[in-house]
Amino acid sequence: MALTIVQPEVGGTGVGTFPSPGTAGNVLTSNGTVWTSAAATQKVINVQTVTNSTRASLAQTGSTPVTLTTFTYNKQSASSSLIFIVMIPMDGSYSGTCASDLTYGSSSAFGSLYFSFTGENFVNVMQGQATLTGYTTTGSQTLTARYYGADNTASAPATIVNPNGSDDSRMIQTASTVTVIEYS
Repeated sequence: MALTIVQPEVGGTGVGTFPSPGTAGNVLTSNGTVWTSAAATQKVINVQTVTNSTRASLAQTGSTPVTLTTFTYNKQSASSSLIFIVMIPMDGSYSGTCASDLTYGSSSAFGSLYFSFTGENFVNVMQGQATLTGYTTTGSQTLTARYYGADNTASAPATIVNPNGSDDSRMIQTASTVTVIEYS
């Protein structure tokens, strides 16, 4: 049985009709958008959260990327794509702005990470989301979060990554986390 979605506030006009389960076909919505059955065939292969709780000092850099932190993820399929959702705690004020990106295995730099600079010596978070497509190497590989001064200016997002009680006695050990969604 096909499913039709209606929009009551416009007199019950159909917004779109989906084919019956197990039936191939496209959906044409009332505004002319086509949802293809191909879009509905994408599948999540794996979801994993990976962490790194190693406290480290961060060096200032010019235009040469410096490692902020690393993670390891085991890519399951050569034809899959990866979505990375990144959260990295940092402490100690340094630069108001720096460039940052990710690499995975032998991939070129991709994505962007951002942090809100307050000028305070308290914990702030480098965060972002990035997608990697067309990367066919499988197996356990390193995801690296990096930072640099795009204009070769001395830069660093903070002075410590994964701060702990030695940075402020009110804290426990913090950990950088990445949720990896692998899909085909």
